[in-house]
Amino acid sequence: MSALENVKILIEKLSTLQERRKEVASEALALAERRNKLNEAFKCLKLEIKRLRESRNKLNLELQKLKEMRRTLVEERRLKIETLKMLRGEFDVLEKNLPSKSLKSLLDEIRSIERKRQTTPMDLHEERQLIEKIGKLEAQVKIYRKINDLKGKIIEAEAEIKAIETKVASINGEIAEISNQSRIIHEKIINKIGEASNIKTEADRLHQLFIQLKEQEAKLRQEIAEVRSEIQRLKLEIKAEEDRKRKSIEEAMLEESAKKALEKLKQGKKLTLEEFKVLLERQDNAKLKLT
Repeated sequence: MSALENVKILIEKLSTLQERRKEVASEALALAERRNKLNEAFKCLKLEIKRLRESRNKLNLELQKLKEMRRTLVEERRLKIETLKMLRGEFDVLEKNLPSKSLKSLLDEIRSIERKRQTTPMDLHEERQLIEKIGKLEAQVKIYRKINDLKGKIIEAEAEIKAIETKVASINGEIAEISNQSRIIHEKIINKIGEASNIKTEADRLHQLFIQLKEQEAKLRQEIAEVRSEIQRLKLEIKAEEDRKRKSIEEAMLEESAKKALEKLKQGKKLTLEEFKVLLERQDNAKLKLT
């Protein structure tokens, strides 16, 4: 097979390789665009997950504060219930020992004795007896007053316990609501993490394909360079062969012209300037000698 035929074959091969390289480069570019979009989506998801985590952590911190408040209130309620039990115990004991006379009767009797002391002349013994009677009556009055005081404290303690229970119920409602919000956000985070993981996996897969295509493109470039180099070498070889043939033809023509000029000279004919130059050139090349 001639060099020229080889050049034609190599040119066709070069065209095929260049077309294939363009196809591979186009595929790599498309993959890179898809990969970059996925990476951008992955970054957006990471930011969204971060924002969701911050929101969830803020809610969880609020939950901790509410639960601490609830613990404090529950402990306060426990202490007040203990106090209430103690007050009711005292109340029950006093109520069992209530005087036979009513509070009004006791007070009326004390006032009556006081008037008698102030208006009726009496000796020291009689006055002492009245004072002792007043002391006994006042002791019974104190029982009534103690019971009334306990009633007030019991009512106050019950009201405080009820208020605490209302606060606890309200806090429980807040805790339930915030817990639900935190749970919803947590589920969103889990879903987003799964979505991000899938996107990252696909982006990595596309990146590996992109690398493979770039390696394939590099090999095609190398092969294209080698084919071009071989084409260039063969063209130089063809040119050298053409130059050699042309020179051979020129040499033959020059040889023929020199023979004709030499024959003309032998015949004594006059040479032209060009014919004389041809003879001199052939003599210089030592291919012909003038005699």
